[in-house]
Amino acid sequence: MAQLPQEEKAKIAEQVEIFHQEKSKLDAEVAKWDDSGNDIIVLAKQMCMIMMEMTDFTRGKGPLKNTSDVINAAKKIAEAGSRMDKLARAVADQCPDSACKQDLLAYLQRIALYCHQLNICSKVKAEVQNLGGELIVSGLDSATSLIQAAKNLMNAVVLTVKASYVASTKYQKVYGTAAVNSPVVSWKMKAPEKKAFSFFFSFLSFFNPFFCMHTCRLVCLGHGEIMGAESVCMQDEVGSILLTHL
Repeated sequence: MAQLPQEEKAKIAEQVEIFHQEKSKLDAEVAKWDDSGNDIIVLAKQMCMIMMEMTDFTRGKGPLKNTSDVINAAKKIAEAGSRMDKLARAVADQCPDSACKQDLLAYLQRIALYCHQLNICSKVKAEVQNLGGELIVSGLDSATSLIQAAKNLMNAVVLTVKASYVASTKYQKVYGTAAVNSPVVSWKMKAPEKKAFSFFFSFLSFFNPFFCMHTCRLVCLGHGEIMGAESVCMQDEVGSILLTHL
């Protein structure tokens, strides 16, 4: 970015920081979910990665080296956005709650709009070039408009993921799991990492000599189901037992 005045570098850095804040929101949202059986989450991750590459380009970093690369990246985002639109509309069609349905459809309109804006920015803002690792920008708007479009799209994707989940829960509550139409996507929370629990257990065992850990079979209360799970059996001085599901 040696070709840019310091003031313009600062403006680009400010826009990038705002973009990263939006990216953190998306990262936090998709991190909740197991993406197996959920293409909405898969597509959100793909779009996030491509938008990150486009933003890195405005700073002379990343795999994108010229305007042609940016145009191709914008096309990939548009394709992913179209696929997400198709999936989320199917979720909306199955949602019996009209308010949730309308919210989801409104967010999908934003995705279409910002994908279009990003596509335009990549084509007409040809003054942005990455030559030998140095960013050549003949107009500050070329970089900032690209970042802003990516940030707006990122926000729309976050809202769409959240609204898709809410719409799916409304469908399940009304029709149940035995509905004629199967759910479009499967929303399963990611299992917590065991590393955090291992540290916690080590900490407890240091202070409590009655602490022990083993694997047992737990009864799922309220459902009468038996499921295999790792658990903790902790006995204190008065003999009380605590079972903690991992």
